[in-house]
Amino acid sequence: MYVLAKLAGLYAFVLLWVQVMFGLLKNDSLSRYLLPQWSMGKHRLLGIATLLTAWAHFLMFFAAVSLRKDTIAYDLLLPEFGKGIYFIAVSLGWFALIGMTLVAIAGTLRNKTHGIWVLAHRLSLAVFLMALIHAQMIGSEAKGGIWFSVHFLFASTVLVALIRKFALRTQT
Repeated sequence: MYVLAKLAGLYAFVLLWVQVMFGLLKNDSLSRYLLPQWSMGKHRLLGIATLLTAWAHFLMFFAAVSLRKDTIAYDLLLPEFGKGIYFIAVSLGWFALIGMTLVAIAGTLRNKTHGIWVLAHRLSLAVFLMALIHAQMIGSEAKGGIWFSVHFLFASTVLVALIRKFALRTQT
């Protein structure tokens, strides 16, 4: 169960990165080269897949811990920042999941709550950062090697896209 939870977490993180990059590049002149066939419909569909995969990651992890402890792991539902690095990492993952859920809800209600939708969608950058830190801190496979490099690449590309977005905004 832990292996499946990790796999779902890896998929969720990759999907989240794609979503964030689309959001940052969608109105960029580079988007016609990088995202030629991308549409809002695909963004919504991928957003649903991202959210479901992230929830699957959490639920499988929750089930695995519950099975290991032979009791329901309610303690995973409460953030813990005073019990060490592992619990901080789990809490960051929980906050990222809740934030991702709020971003998805706001996106669904975007026609009714335009101002809130825009603000909530900007939370996706904070969600990505929390997910990145969570993945780097908690994943044994992320401590070095290929996954550290992937995390670094994802963080770097998001940072470059964010800088580009603000640079282009100030030019207009």
